[in-house]
Amino acid sequence: MKQWSTVLIADLHLKSRDSYGVDTGNGGLDTRTLRRLWLLDQAVDYAVDNQVDCFTILGDLFNSRTISEAVREQVARRFLRLEGAGIKDILFVPGNHELYQGHVPLLSDSVLFPRLQVIVEPCKPWSDLPIFCVPDLGKAKVEEAINSAVDLCRDDSIKAPILFGHFAVAGAYMTDTEVNTRGVDPELLKKFPVVLLGDFHRKQLFDGSVPQGYTNDRDFLRGYVGSLARNSFSEEHQQKGFAHLAVEQSPEDDGNFRYIAKVIPVEDDPFVTIDVTDGGMDKFAGNLPDVASAIVRIRFYGTDDWFSGLPVADMVDLCYGEGAQFVKTEPTITVSGVAPVVGEETLEFDVYKTVTAAAKNKQQNLTMGLRYIGDALTKVGN
Repeated sequence: MKQWSTVLIADLHLKSRDSYGVDTGNGGLDTRTLRRLWLLDQAVDYAVDNQVDCFTILGDLFNSRTISEAVREQVARRFLRLEGAGIKDILFVPGNHELYQGHVPLLSDSVLFPRLQVIVEPCKPWSDLPIFCVPDLGKAKVEEAINSAVDLCRDDSIKAPILFGHFAVAGAYMTDTEVNTRGVDPELLKKFPVVLLGDFHRKQLFDGSVPQGYTNDRDFLRGYVGSLARNSFSEEHQQKGFAHLAVEQSPEDDGNFRYIAKVIPVEDDPFVTIDVTDGGMDKFAGNLPDVASAIVRIRFYGTDDWFSGLPVADMVDLCYGEGAQFVKTEPTITVSGVAPVVGEETLEFDVYKTVTAAAKNKQQNLTMGLRYIGDALTKVGN
């Protein structure tokens, strides 16, 4: 029986400087970037230990088209380790964060990335495998590429094609609650028994379901692999990981292909949200959850008088004292007498305004937010 296998990762979003990271003095690498590289190591180690044929990146390995040499060199080290371990191919299907005018500037150095195949146009990389790759070229071009692949399968009698790509599919979840309505028509994907994609960070099958707890008791053949790392607080409760796909071809079965896919969980830094609606330091300390190694967001909901009397700096220091890796604060200042709505991300301008207060400009943002409220109330009054 002939077999081919690959590890697939997606949406790691490496950055020159991560906004949730703390500088370590280690070659310009912050704590969050080091964690992302550690997560990449988990996938690389798995690929080496299982001697897969290919290491596949389904887009957005990098968060932008320009990135520091320090981060590029760290990625190159992982690629060279794959090559040294005998992994035959490294396949890169670019995402929207990397693809620029038909190429990927960050991966153009053949010295750093000697065994890398960068797929900038839809193609079938191997003649003996029914695999098609489609990068993020926009909805119209992606749909055209999928239709062309289907036609080729019909003309060449390819019975069970595989599709790797990075693009949006209509009906898929962009977050835990938001559903995409403008992506590629999912009906076009029905000709492919295996469709594994990057783009949306929530791991999901195309019907929106998620295999419970990343167990391997059911095949994961059609859906989004999900991001290898958490990228925002909207992913706070999502399990992260990567996929392993094996393709088997049996002469006894007329040469037909059989596919086995499973998902491998990884442990990313926890993201923890703390909502504060009343009380002071004593209540905050008494209700503090486990924040060890966490990226912490403290959200305050209340009036300006209440918020200005809070020992915010002491609350932040307490989180750091309990082992938090990074702490940000978000005050939502409400008009006196109007009850805050906890958890609302988009708020009506004529009632209250959410103000994100980063550590460097917390007071400036708060002042601007209060001025916005005053202007809005003036308009309402007139």
